[in-house]
Formats: sequence, C-alpha cells, structure tokens
Amino acid sequence: MTQDPAVSSFRFGKPTREDLPRLARLGYDAAIAHCGACRNYHMTAPYLRAMGTGGIGVEFAWDSQMDVLVRATAGRRTVRWLMAGAADAGMTGLVSGLAETVPGVDHHVTIVDRCQTPLILSRAHAEAEGMAVETILGDLRQFHRDRAFDVVLMHFTTIFFEDGELVPFLRHAATWLAPGGTMIAGFLHDRPSPEPSTPPAASVNEWRSAVVRAEMAAGRIDLPEDAGTFIARLERRNPTRTTRRVPVAEVAEIVRAAGLAPREIALLPFADDEAALWGADCRQRCFVVATLP
Repeated sequence: MTQDPAVSSFRFGKPTREDLPRLARLGYDAAIAHCGACRNYHMTAPYLRAMGTGGIGVEFAWDSQMDVLVRATAGRRTVRWLMAGAADAGMTGLVSGLAETVPGVDHHVTIVDRCQTPLILSRAHAEAEGMAVETILGDLRQFHRDRAFDVVLMHFTTIFFEDGELVPFLRHAATWLAPGGTMIAGFLHDRPSPEPSTPPAASVNEWRSAVVRAEMAAGRIDLPEDAGTFIARLERRNPTRTTRRVPVAEVAEIVRAAGLAPREIALLPFADDEAALWGADCRQRCFVVATLP
C-alpha cells in the first residue's frame, strides 16, 4: 500500500511526562492477566500512544487541555481530583503535567475504573512522579463518595453512555463534587471537521498498521509480539463499543439537565492534517466545564 506522505508521517500531540514505552509493556502484560472484552484495547492502546497514533489520548491538543485545567483549578493550593474512568496512565499524566505548569499545588488523585489494567498503569506513573493516588476498581454508576472532590474529570467517559443514560449518570456524578467544585466532561460531537489538506489515503487502521511496521523496522518500538499479530489486535480492539457523539447544540442542555451550570465549552483544536486521517469520521472534541449552581 502506498500512503500519502502527509498522512503516513502524521503523529498526534506532545509527549507527556509518562514513560510511555515502559507503561505500554506493563499494560500489555496487565491486560493478559486482568482484562476480558477490553483485552485487545488495553494491549494495544498504550503502544499506539507511544507511537503517536492514539487519537484520543491526552497528547492531542495538550496545550488546550492544560489551559482548561489551569482555569478550573486557579487559586487552589490543594486539589482533590476524581478521574471518572481511565484508559491508561493518561489521567495521572495530565495532573503531573499540570503540577509542572503550575508548581506549588498539592494534588490528591482518586481514579475509578471497572478494569484493573488502567489502574495498574496509573499507580505506576504516580509512583514514578511521587504523586498521591488512590485507585478503585468498580463501576462509576455504583460509586458513592458525596461532596468529596474539587474537580471531577471525565476524559470522554461520556462516549460510553447511550441515549437516556447520560443525564442520570451526570446527575449522579454531580454528587461527588464538593461545594465550589468543578466538573470537566469531554464530549465528541458532530461539528463539521475542517477541510483536509490532503484527501484520505488510507483508513485509520491502515495508517496505524503502516506506522507499527515502520517503527519496528527502525527499532524505535519494541513490541512483545510480531507486527502481524499486533496489527490483528488493532482490528479487534473495540468489538462492542460504538462511539457516541452529542450534537454540539445539545451539550450544554445535557449538562443543565443533570443539575449543573455550564461555565465554558472549550473546543479542542484539530491537529494539522488530522482530518486527512479520519476523513468523514473526523471527530470534534470539547471539554464542558460546569459547576453546581
């Protein structure tokens, strides 16, 4: 397959403070031991991030995400975080990046996820950073800790909820906020994507597969299995998930219906040539920042 150079050379984002190659191997082994239906996802996603091909990790629009977190925590000397869902160590990576950007703030992080693998990765990164972190294995819908957190961050957890489920879940999540607390919820929505500078030359999986082979050939990535087996996992990594998009006009309405007051809708910009990769499936991302009225 011949790929357009603008597509095949594209990579997402800015490196974080995470040791992505080390965490990728840790996640691969943890997924074998702990994952069920999510195994292929967790065996491959950290490696995709390490190669710059993840697409929804914390690397994309890093500066814009950091700006939102800086505004949400302004004036606080201590921040009690609840990370509502985590695919890997990215949530602790965001906090360690914020600590570097705004020094002198004490961060206490609680992460809840229904899979053990991202909790293992989060603890590993937190330990490397000297960060206080509590990890809880469980379903967010059954998690209860009233008025305990200054910031609740849902890094696109919203995509996992069907129509009719999201508002009740956000209403439940609002009970986690301490007085004066802030919720940051990531949404994918249907805002038209920018015109690509080049037409799509391949599907996203074809692009990722080409990157995997190139990175292995150059010795820049050390996969624990051969490229063909790894690429086959990419094809099977989201067997039951459909990505839920919320029309942009409805985002603030959903947040209000959950009893929260939206303060900001921050559009996270597309990277150069990103539209050329995703084509018609190019997804606009945004953070909604909300408080209790």
